[in-house]
Amino acid sequence: MEINIPYIPLNPTGTKFHEAPSKFRLIVGGKGSGKTTMLLYEGLMLSCEYPGNVGVFFRETLGEVQEVIVDPLLEILPEELIAEFHKAPPKRLKLTNGSIIHFRPLDEARKVKGFNLGWFGIDELDAIDEETWLQLIGQLRRPNSRLSAIATTNPTTMFHWIYEYWVKKNLKGYEYFRASSSDNTYLPDGFISSLYDTMPESWVRRYINGYWGSIAVGDRVYPDFIEKFHVDPMVSYDPSKPVIRCIDFGYLGNACLFAQLRPPLGVDFLGELFRQKMDVRSFSRIISDYSAKNFPDAVFEDYGDVAGNQSEPTSGTSPLRMMEEELKTVIVSSAIPFKDSLELVRTKLMQMFEGSTAIRLSPSMKLSIEALNGGYVLKKSRDGRSITDIPAADSTFEHLMDCFRYIIWHKLSHGLGRSIIRSIGVPEPEITFEDTSW
Repeated sequence: MEINIPYIPLNPTGTKFHEAPSKFRLIVGGKGSGKTTMLLYEGLMLSCEYPGNVGVFFRETLGEVQEVIVDPLLEILPEELIAEFHKAPPKRLKLTNGSIIHFRPLDEARKVKGFNLGWFGIDELDAIDEETWLQLIGQLRRPNSRLSAIATTNPTTMFHWIYEYWVKKNLKGYEYFRASSSDNTYLPDGFISSLYDTMPESWVRRYINGYWGSIAVGDRVYPDFIEKFHVDPMVSYDPSKPVIRCIDFGYLGNACLFAQLRPPLGVDFLGELFRQKMDVRSFSRIISDYSAKNFPDAVFEDYGDVAGNQSEPTSGTSPLRMMEEELKTVIVSSAIPFKDSLELVRTKLMQMFEGSTAIRLSPSMKLSIEALNGGYVLKKSRDGRSITDIPAADSTFEHLMDCFRYIIWHKLSHGLGRSIIRSIGVPEPEITFEDTSW
């Protein structure tokens, strides 16, 4: 029996994607570019062309699996091809040729370790970490099939592991295809033009044109950030004021933000540093060099994540202590209320005084601007809903945004109390709140 499934790719990228012989194929696309549809048809074709094949479709949450993967796939799949369909989780579809397609949320990716897969498809690859990717490709071992890992992603930063695998490292078998929203002729009239008219240029470049330079997609942690208002080329170093430095540490990344108070209510963010997988002393020297070059003769006020007080098992010294020694400074660290500090940042982003926003950023802060524009998003529950006060973890933006939040809380909140200060022979400074305000 021959069954035809009518399909015309929504844009030229689809034809190239389906015809490519590469084992690891990735579609990097903007909103409405049709990349999820391409993923669904490719997985279906692999299951139809190789009887007895086994594949898995993944999406971040269980609710999204149903809405974005299962429902659209059932719409395009002729009933004559369906042998069995298990609606209850774990969802599974068996075709009449013996091929099986599983549907799983990404937090269950490790539960398919025993599967001998012919293919798997991930919608929004940027929602998983590198370790999960490596585990899944290790399961592509089914005989008599075309072993394939197919995925879609929103454009990531050039620090992300996805960019390194498909672009930077030039790995064998890895190929990516850029899909622009503008190429999808099936979108409603005026859809693209309305986005061009209302969205910032950096957002359009990534989420419509599909160029590298952003990360996760979802509900923004700080939706009140507006690039054309909060990013100001007039932001510059004032030698008469102290420069605030805030450092955040992590296994995958270290971050430092530089800022100054703008009395009576504001903070100007002057610069940023971010390095992946770098030891604390090396990062300290980078901070020192950057500080000397960009803020000559400055007096520095240093803040750090309280978690940096924990001693490392190998050296017996905490990251903050090592950084204090390298920078010859005292770093203030304190446990701050997470939800309150998150809400304070949201409040300050909405405030205006003297004709300007209370919070301003230098245009040089590319990663921080990306984070605020939509890279730093809220975590999702299993049903796909955003959790209001819990940002999603990632290896790039969360360290920068923690610094952003720490500075605003330390300098602009009331009732901070006395910070936990560790001294290297310097008397504990007196903390006052004369210049602080909500």
